[in-house]
Amino acid sequence: MIVTNSKEKVSQFCYWLGIYFLLLIVSGMGLGGMGSIIRLLAAVPVVIWLKGKHRIVLTAQVKATGLFIVACFVTVYWSLSYSESITRVVSHIMFLTLLISASSYTYTKSEIAFLKRCLINSSRLSAAVLLGTGSYAEGRLLLSGLIKEDPNYLCAYFMFGIAACILRILDKDVQRKGKFYAAAELIIYIYIIFSTGSRGGLFAIAVVVMTIILLDGGISSNIERKLLILALMAVAIAFVTMLLPENVVNRFTREAIVESNGTGRYDLWESAWGTFKKSGFFREMFGYGTAAARAIIRRFSSLPNSVYHNVFVDNLVEIGIVGLTCYLIHIGSFVVLAWKKKDIFSISIILGMIVLSFSTSIYTFKPYWNIMLFIACCTDRGKNESSYCS
Repeated sequence: MIVTNSKEKVSQFCYWLGIYFLLLIVSGMGLGGMGSIIRLLAAVPVVIWLKGKHRIVLTAQVKATGLFIVACFVTVYWSLSYSESITRVVSHIMFLTLLISASSYTYTKSEIAFLKRCLINSSRLSAAVLLGTGSYAEGRLLLSGLIKEDPNYLCAYFMFGIAACILRILDKDVQRKGKFYAAAELIIYIYIIFSTGSRGGLFAIAVVVMTIILLDGGISSNIERKLLILALMAVAIAFVTMLLPENVVNRFTREAIVESNGTGRYDLWESAWGTFKKSGFFREMFGYGTAAARAIIRRFSSLPNSVYHNVFVDNLVEIGIVGLTCYLIHIGSFVVLAWKKKDIFSISIILGMIVLSFSTSIYTFKPYWNIMLFIACCTDRGKNESSYCS
């Protein structure tokens, strides 16, 4: 066991899973042919689990994830992009391995609290790295040096910290000093989100905030604190937009959103739907191959080389109706579990990730994986406590 403070201990497995959560920001740091550093970190808890007296627990989430991976794997044989499909399936299998190990371990309440702190601190560490090493391009704050990340994806890194801040402000047991620190931290996140210029990221963050406000005791509960949060965020947004370049602020106006045509996304989605409708029965049911979006676009349209920037559209064309159904079951299994556990922290974040996936192609996306893993860890598997997440 590893002591994390004077009152709690966590197992070696839990400790390294927490380190994997904490160092989320190094997902964008590559190691050449070895992939990213985070991939090596993910292997540590799996190895610890395999070396111990492990067991395999096939939870509903493990089964649903396995079903989705099978749906992706079979499409490799007829994929328009064989190498990309193989790479995607391997990444999915790596996540499944980590999910099985996390789902098969029994956690104490202090270990769940430790993992949750690691998720929250991953947002703080990500914010520090971005503010300390980020660069500006056309006024937008980016990570483009040793650590690289798309600004739309980057917003998801801060969902854990934002959710924690909102919940701390709403918590009647948190003292004023703690609420003040939470509010200050929240303002920093708001500045970062607007600085990235990501409209999809901002909308996803708004879903996280509104989910907490709606679910925390019901819409009429803590109404004063909820109104205070909304007022605080409105004032913070007004202040932040005064500091940012005009071209970045203008990205969030209604006129800019309409004129941008979804930054080309609407054309891509229309192309995807056209490709799907013109496909034969087999391709409609089973697609053109997982991760083959770029090859599909090159073959069936004159649009620039890209992906569809929508996970659901990607799945429909890449792995067909059958694969998309498996994906919905896969994601839905985690939402259902979080809902059963009444864990507002997890519910808000996974819903935010889902919303973000409507404007991005977040398949093997570590923040998405992390909230799924945390939800899986919260399963009590028959213990007396009704939930470890709350």
